[in-house]
Amino acid sequence: MKRISIRERRTFFRPFPLFCLLLTLALTPAQATDTDTLVGKELAPFQVTAFDGSMVRSEDFAGKVWVVDFWATWCQPCLNAMPALQELYDHYDGKVEFLMLNTGWNDSLLRARGLIQKNGYTFPTAFDTTQKLAKELGIFKIPTTLVIDASGTVRFRHEGFGSVTEVSENLRAEIDSLLEATEGAPAESQTR
Repeated sequence: MKRISIRERRTFFRPFPLFCLLLTLALTPAQATDTDTLVGKELAPFQVTAFDGSMVRSEDFAGKVWVVDFWATWCQPCLNAMPALQELYDHYDGKVEFLMLNTGWNDSLLRARGLIQKNGYTFPTAFDTTQKLAKELGIFKIPTTLVIDASGTVRFRHEGFGSVTEVSENLRAEIDSLLEATEGAPAESQTR
């Protein structure tokens, strides 16, 4: 029987940690991230703290079309989406409500407030001090953007970030369809 040298053993076992990691991922139950879990349903009532210290409640948006974006300061795709969301906020000029909601996940109010001020963003911002709201709503990835109709029903949900143009065009079309629906027939629920 041939003896295997230490060098040969190391070479043989080098891929072993990667194999273990892949096996663990394959056998671990996936978190529920079905993007349809909210679409077509009324958004559960919530309350968060605005950056100015006031309380923001979901019922404050009753009767209005609104957009809520879940983000964090360390999330580069979240930061990439912010200019497009600011542009939309400016475009709708109060006709649509916006709420940029920092999840609080590995973040601080001070860091979040500083980022918003540094970049000159003017959209309404809030911080989830409990760090639970996003998870309670079934949101496990950020950025996640919800577009909600005037009755409080989630009509569209986006996870991740493609490009500024994509975000701006998709959200604008969805918001416009909901604004038209508030003046006429109800809008169809969709997920992108």
